[in-house]
Amino acid sequence: MHQSILTKSLYPGQIQYMAGGYRRSRTHKGRKAFSKSCRTRKRVKDLDQVQEDLAKPLPTQVEFDEDLPGGGQYPCVPCARHFQSEADLATHLHSKPHKKRLKLLKEPAYTHAEAEAAGGMGSDFYTKNKHLLLAAK
Repeated sequence: MHQSILTKSLYPGQIQYMAGGYRRSRTHKGRKAFSKSCRTRKRVKDLDQVQEDLAKPLPTQVEFDEDLPGGGQYPCVPCARHFQSEADLATHLHSKPHKKRLKLLKEPAYTHAEAEAAGGMGSDFYTKNKHLLLAAK
């Protein structure tokens, strides 16, 4: 059994315990909203979305958007981020996360056909050409 240590009371009649025990212990459900907010805060564009953005030509003049950092004037398209100044953008371009993102973007994006084939929904060479394989034996 948990044993608490009594300390001075804050006002007459009140007892304060050092080891606590009054707060309800959190369960996995108690952290649900917090965990979801952390997950959505860190959400960035997926690689296939960024590859589509890179395929489009960049506009020469970007219109000012007061909702974005730096008014949207200093974007990093591969990382899908905006920066306050040109110096911040230059620092980011030499950073390790930016270089990792560029390395990931060099690989071609998966197509729907590849995803379906990996999930067992696509067509397989063996099932299509079963009669040819049996005739060769």
